[in-house]
This record gives sequence, C-alpha cells and structure tokens, in this order.
Amino acid sequence: MKWVLLWVLLVLLAVAVLGWLAWGVFRKVLALLGELSRSAERVGPVLEQIQEPYVPASSVLSDPTIAPQVRPHRAGDRQTRAGHRRFGSGGG
Repeated sequence: MKWVLLWVLLVLLAVAVLGWLAWGVFRKVLALLGELSRSAERVGPVLEQIQEPYVPASSVLSDPTIAPQVRPHRAGDRQTRAGHRRFGSGGG
C-alpha cells in the first residue's frame, strides 16, 4: 500500500511539474504573438510603400526556364586583364 501511495504522489508531482512548464511555454508563446503583431504594425506600412516587386535571386535549384537570365555582378566573378584571377595570364 505504501508503494502505491508513493507512486501516486510521484505521478501527481510529475503532472504538476509538466503543467507548470507547459504554462510557462504557453505564456511565452502569447508574448511572442504579441511581439509579432507589434512588429507587423510597424513593418506593414513600410512594406506597402515599396513600389517594385520582390524578385528572388536565381539559385542552383531554380528552374532555368523561369529564372531571369540577368546575373548580378559578384565580386568573386571578376576577371582581370590577365585572365582568370586564380591562374595567371591564361594558363589552366
């Protein structure tokens, strides 16, 4: 009988601890939702003022038939007058 009472107390204690932790997580989720709504109120009008639509940069995984063919200039793609910057003036 003692063991049953001990196990019941342990289970009740575990349920109480899990309930307390769940309540803390629930409060943090509510605080996060409040912060997100405040951020949306600040960012929303700014996003509405943007005139040009967002065009994502092409990537390796994008479909080449859909992606724009214009490739932005990147610093790593520069070539000098001597040829490719890694290999001197024309060697491979």
